[in-house]
Amino acid sequence: MKNLIAHINADALELRITGRIYFGWTADDLRYEIDQALRQGIKTATVYLNTEGGSVYDASEIVNQLRRLQSVKIKAGALVASAGTYIMAHFPAEAYASSQFMIHKPLTQFTGNIDQMQADMKALENITALYRTTYAKRFNKTEEEINTLWKQDYWMSAQEALTLGLITQIVDGNPEYNDETLAMMQACGCPKIPAPKQENNKKVNVQKMDRDKLIASLGLAKDATDEQITARINALREKEADEQAAAKTRAEKLVHQAILQRKITADLKETYVGLATAEYDKTKDLFDKMQGVTPASETINHKPNASADDHRGWTIEDYIEKDPEALEALIDSNPERVAELNKQYLNSK
Repeated sequence: MKNLIAHINADALELRITGRIYFGWTADDLRYEIDQALRQGIKTATVYLNTEGGSVYDASEIVNQLRRLQSVKIKAGALVASAGTYIMAHFPAEAYASSQFMIHKPLTQFTGNIDQMQADMKALENITALYRTTYAKRFNKTEEEINTLWKQDYWMSAQEALTLGLITQIVDGNPEYNDETLAMMQACGCPKIPAPKQENNKKVNVQKMDRDKLIASLGLAKDATDEQITARINALREKEADEQAAAKTRAEKLVHQAILQRKITADLKETYVGLATAEYDKTKDLFDKMQGVTPASETINHKPNASADDHRGWTIEDYIEKDPEALEALIDSNPERVAELNKQYLNSK
């Protein structure tokens, strides 16, 4: 699902940022939409935020891009957490009474040699200082008070967010709680998660829809029956499920190769599979630009040694899922075995 949706309504740009804020993607998409709006003379935007957070650097760039407009107003959905609250803290913001919010210190991951890691640490210190200053100003608190506040994940109800100043207004109504939002709230450790609605009847209730529009969108004849409409919708759902499964398999193969090339570590598999499923070409381009770690052992002529592999019968997926450290060791000690396992994996897909 695309996490940034934009369209122009009347004289304003309407933006929806939902789900995770991805490094290098969300801000680039936003920049493009704002460029298009400014070319049309649009200088006002409303931004719907329903996000678990994500890239602290992209959140900072999103703020920079939104500041190009004369007027920006934020509306919170069910959840605005982490980097999402940093975006919110720069503009007037409203929320529902049941909306929930969370701030914490910025997080990141380090890879590379000691020089690169020291540089990354300095960047993290800088972004932490920026976030602390922003929250202090928005909450009308000192930076020392913010340090105390965010030692752990700090959760807020809409009323507390209003009192602190994170939001400026509470509006009537309720946010949308779809499956993606509920999963996001669960993953974040949200303190209050509504129970999913139970469907009493899974059959498509076409009587409540605009039949003419529905039939036209499904490509059916004007006199299509309810059964034909239901069958068409179910067929489309099955097709979508098949396409999603194929996209995930394709993504897993791409990420699998990146792990074997030591461009990423095995513990990041699920994160990158999610990215590649949603944006395959961008993820592939990202991997293509990465430099894998070449072990010194690759310059030595290896003689396969079966006794070095205590995981007899394991597939390459078993190594990735169950013992990534053993896979790292196997890449160093027996690359021929890794190549063989990789070939078996590719042939099975």
